[in-house]
Amino acid sequence: MAKPEQTKSSSPTGLREVWRRLKKNRGAVIGLGIVLVLTVIALLAPYLTPYDYKAQNLDLRLLAPQRGHWLGTDDFGRDTLSRIIYGTRVSFQIGLISVAIGLVLGVSTGLISGYYGGVLDKIIMGFTDVVLAFPGILLAIAVVAVLGPGLYNVMVAVGLRSAPTYTRLVRGSVISLREKEFVESSRAVGCTNGRILLVHILPNVVAPVLVMSTLQFATSILTAAGLSFLGLGAQPPTPDWGDMINRARVYMRTAWWVGTFPGVAIMLSVLGFNLFGDGLRDALDPRLKS
Repeated sequence: MAKPEQTKSSSPTGLREVWRRLKKNRGAVIGLGIVLVLTVIALLAPYLTPYDYKAQNLDLRLLAPQRGHWLGTDDFGRDTLSRIIYGTRVSFQIGLISVAIGLVLGVSTGLISGYYGGVLDKIIMGFTDVVLAFPGILLAIAVVAVLGPGLYNVMVAVGLRSAPTYTRLVRGSVISLREKEFVESSRAVGCTNGRILLVHILPNVVAPVLVMSTLQFATSILTAAGLSFLGLGAQPPTPDWGDMINRARVYMRTAWWVGTFPGVAIMLSVLGFNLFGDGLRDALDPRLKS
């Protein structure tokens, strides 16, 4: 019974069914479109920027949106559109690496905790509950305070913040799977615990982990922007949406565009990943199958 259960979700028919359900969800399609556009912008940033994002020209400081500078300029005369485009690359870099850190730590501890149980489960989940008791942004600030401000330290902080969420999710899925017949049959034929975890159980928790990763990507971008707003994230001259909003605070009445457009970029990216994640969750939910 193991083989049919493992191959079902990865078969072409299963993927087509997921895609069919996803296309029926208008919000998911909109979210996927936003994600794809942002991905293209992040990949092609050097070719899409009309100006060097670091180039300063004080004669052009705080220009309103106009032809040649479609989103205006900041207090150093730098083109806002160019900095937002490069900021997309920075935000996606933070999202990818922080989600990868959370995945590796959270999925591995969740597998171990859910499969072995006992004292090990109590230790892991006790630590997880302690970490989850702190607000996410506060925990990230604490980690950055220890490691120091900087782009890569923000990635580590956001990744560590998201790991307990994966741990609880994977643990619950493993507990429901470890007594299934295909796992019992694997034990009966002499499979090691490691093989059972990696070959038989892990493929069956990919779907919820994938959905969680999509939602965590949005959370990572938002958390990183918050840290940069506080001066703990990417340091100048690296273009970061949160830092751009922070620098624009004193100009909100006289130059609204300096902070408004980076805020719109954050909103669109978070909205896109959340819409796509919600739609993907509905498409992968077996209870929705006819």
